Amino acid sequence: GPVTVSVSHGTDTSPIFVKKGGVLALADNMPSTGDGDWSHLTLDVYPGADGAATVYEDDCETVAYKDGQFRETRIVFEDEGGLGTLTVFPAEGSFTGERAFTRRNYTVRVHSDMVASAALNGEALELERIDRDESGKPFAVTGDSPDGAVYEFCFSAGVGEKSVVSLRLG
Repeated sequence: GPVTVSVSHGTDTSPIFVKKGGVLALADNMPSTGDGDWSHLTLDVYPGADGAATVYEDDCETVAYKDGQFRETRIVFEDEGGLGTLTVFPAEGSFTGERAFTRRNYTVRVHSDMVASAALNGEALELERIDRDESGKPFAVTGDSPDGAVYEFCFSAGVGEKSVVSLRLG
């Protein structure tokens, strides 16, 4: 929205802002996109509004993407005031090669003071609350966060499957 934020920080830090409803898909740390295994993603979710992200993948080696050899996975968060729904839609498109895996592991990190429960396609998920730590790293794929408490859970799904996570927020 039309907001101005003034921030003072030293030369060893840089401010990072994420709006309510933000959904950030993070791959594990790697030197370049072609160096790692993308079968694990961390989804950072910031409740308070609706939001979405799209994950793009190709073989990271050729220009086959120019001929349509890639896939995209749409991830949507819907905030219904106290209830949230995170939907990972089936991947659209395809490509070949070692990075064209068929299952993906997700770590979901909900940045909220309270998440009472989470369920994947109706089945309860185990939540871990991680308290705020000022020394935490923003956009870490696991662990604490400098901006507030994080509720973390994991699940695995086929890239062609629809996964619906229902959250009860407090």
